[in-house]
Amino acid sequence: MFLGAISLFVPVILTACSDDDSKDENLVKGDTNSEVCDNLPNWSVKSRNSSAVPLNLTSKESDAIAGNNQFSTNLLAKIRQANENTLISPFSLQVALSMINNGANEQTQNVVNNALGLKGLTMEEINTMNGKISASLNSELDSTSFFETQNAVWVQEGKNVKKNYYDVIKNTYQASISNLDFTSPSASATIDRWANEATHGLIPSLGLKFKENTFAVISNASYFKASWSSPFTSQIPSPFTKGDGSVENLGSYMLMTNSLPYVETDNYQAVRLPYGNKTFCMDVILPSANSSTTDLLRTIKWDDINFQTTKIHVVLPMFKSKNKFQMKEVLSEMGFGSLFSTLLTNIASDVLLDQIQQDTYIEIDMEGTKATAVTTGLLSERFISPDPSEVIPSFFANRPFIYAIRDAKTGLILFLGEVVNPEIFNAQSAQQ
Repeated sequence: MFLGAISLFVPVILTACSDDDSKDENLVKGDTNSEVCDNLPNWSVKSRNSSAVPLNLTSKESDAIAGNNQFSTNLLAKIRQANENTLISPFSLQVALSMINNGANEQTQNVVNNALGLKGLTMEEINTMNGKISASLNSELDSTSFFETQNAVWVQEGKNVKKNYYDVIKNTYQASISNLDFTSPSASATIDRWANEATHGLIPSLGLKFKENTFAVISNASYFKASWSSPFTSQIPSPFTKGDGSVENLGSYMLMTNSLPYVETDNYQAVRLPYGNKTFCMDVILPSANSSTTDLLRTIKWDDINFQTTKIHVVLPMFKSKNKFQMKEVLSEMGFGSLFSTLLTNIASDVLLDQIQQDTYIEIDMEGTKATAVTTGLLSERFISPDPSEVIPSFFANRPFIYAIRDAKTGLILFLGEVVNPEIFNAQSAQQ
């Protein structure tokens, strides 16, 4: 087979909660006049809807998705590191940032939404769009493909969030909301258990560190698993030219010959590999010999790729990739600075966003793909300063390439990555 399994999960930390919280009154403290949280009696993963939920997007929402895909590409270009495989989850990040952005004032909301590429939509419209997309992705669109996304919020024990914010997070984002004592040694383990279950064991620990003024944790988790529609038929050994220019022999390329969406230009080759009944797909973009992944990330327009069904040989390495990113600095450079510098007064008084962390994992093999991501947003209270015979073309991915896992109907990028050294995880893969 050609590609394996990918999983992606993203939590964002906004509020905290603990296993010991069993009384609702503990969740309704502070100077606001509203209920704050629900108890979360267990950490079980929310099950999918048993039937497909149709996704009908407005023209404004479709334009916003195209804009968000461009933001995703720009983010990968900034966050990637030389000679390292990189995976981000733009979908998880966008949902987490939107949940946090609901706590900001209108001016900051507009700045953040524009930076996300969601121009032309109000915060309310973005919430509606996110709810529609999540409901559709969480439904049983394809019996051979599985996508699950869920949200969670933990708030410091004895603290509360404002009712309007609570209602949006609970009703629109379907988030579980609980209290947690961030000063307790067990606090990080509580969130880790949630992350472990939500990522199906692929991201067992987030390594979160709380401060004495940590106020909340907001989390989005996304998990994807699917089988290829067109299976890979064999494996072959061949060299791979890594990102640093060195060449190593790999014994784990997957090979198939099939009719697939394909295009070749002066700058790149692109092939679309569908999953299951083609609800989801992976687009793989291979730069030409006179180009590079750096060049592609500057110029690629995902919705402008003109695929044509062509019989083609596809040769792709099997690989695993895992990453952890602290995103405050790079997001600030991309126009999100006000989200970190202004008070999130719609959540509570004197609360600031300290950090955004994303953990990702992907696995591709002969069977299909698993991908997961956890996006974590840490919020603190302001009173303590935060820390700073026919001719068949061949698509032979034997040098660095870019890939995107997308919702086939909308084109929304769920996962986006770059491979520069697939052999990094081969030895581990043989042992697991």
